[in-house]
Amino acid sequence: PAAAEAAWKAPGCIGARMTGAGFGGACVALADRGLLPQFLASVEGSYTSATGLAGSLAPVEAVAGASVLQR
Repeated sequence: PAAAEAAWKAPGCIGARMTGAGFGGACVALADRGLLPQFLASVEGSYTSATGLAGSLAPVEAVAGASVLQR
């Protein structure tokens, strides 16, 4: 939960939760794009301070995804 807690406190956080915790898990967070640099810096610093570990951050953008094509 340290990753989600770090995200919740970061500027621009819309929401965050842990997922797939069977092997350490991952945190999925939604953040305001305009505050992304501040969000990433804050999460990285807070997570490292809380755990003594360096996390791995991978910003991505949501897209429409797969769809069925009509022939």
